[in-house]
Amino acid sequence: MVYLCLHQNFESIELLLVSGGESFFQKLPFEKGNLTKILTKELIPAILNLCEKGNLSLKDVTHIICTQGPGSFTGLRITLSTLQGIATAISAKIFVTTTLHILAFKAQKSPVIVSMSNEKGGYFTQSFEIQNNLPLALDDIYMTEEPSFLGDVSVHDLFDYANKINDWGGVERLSPVYGHTPTFRKKSQ
Repeated sequence: MVYLCLHQNFESIELLLVSGGESFFQKLPFEKGNLTKILTKELIPAILNLCEKGNLSLKDVTHIICTQGPGSFTGLRITLSTLQGIATAISAKIFVTTTLHILAFKAQKSPVIVSMSNEKGGYFTQSFEIQNNLPLALDDIYMTEEPSFLGDVSVHDLFDYANKINDWGGVERLSPVYGHTPTFRKKSQ
């Protein structure tokens, strides 16, 4: 199996290609205002570059794993559309989750409220319960002024999480995770 993983945050896009015992990593940094340019001009070449480093073709990718936010709306739409197009073209399985699910998975305590900063000075926050070592969202993502459990998420964490919750057998598409598309709202006081 060959895994292509992509994690986008507010500062960079991390790509990881895993094949057999080898992995190849690339980071595409961006500044506020140039994310769309980076995604439209550099994402596909970066993916092809990783494949070349692994002596693989894009057609060799069997699984695509990515985060669907929270993050830049335009950036996420470009990324998800690009990856869905690739997955369809090469018949790869795709797994999509939120960064907050990965934070809850890393926390491994229950219940847990996790947060990640946003571009505007607040925090995306969500509550989880851990069941069978996996996070189950208890509510929608909401905005807060103060953080709860904070942590960093890398593309490597995304790969570990996806492999923990998937046996990759028979499931063609897992998008979005747990059949729940995140909605964003400001928490009522």
